[in-house]
Amino acid sequence: MYAPGVQGYKPIQLVMDAIPQMERKPVTYPQPKILYRPAIKENVPVFEGTFRIDQDAKVSSTAEFWGSLGKEGKTFTVTGKLEYQACDKTICYLPTSVPLKWQVQVFPLDRTRAPVEIRHK
Repeated sequence: MYAPGVQGYKPIQLVMDAIPQMERKPVTYPQPKILYRPAIKENVPVFEGTFRIDQDAKVSSTAEFWGSLGKEGKTFTVTGKLEYQACDKTICYLPTSVPLKWQVQVFPLDRTRAPVEIRHK
């Protein structure tokens, strides 16, 4: 997979759709390896083998949001896509995009006090 920073090729990119109730943090990619590709006579940044792409998200902290959850919480659908161009030793494949989808359950804050016996004094 081509890594971000590559020129002339499609780097891998995680693109998440906006959700008003969630704040997305920047995407973090691992450190790429610089690989010499004899077929194109270039050094290019790549990811090989197994690697992880992270993007943290934070749910809204507004009273309106937490009040909208009710007692059972609410399920949010998080969608996006993973765009990339992959190559092996002999061929570079066409750039592609894979749709992504997660279900995230957000529960209301538990405001029940701890029993007296275990409270800090």
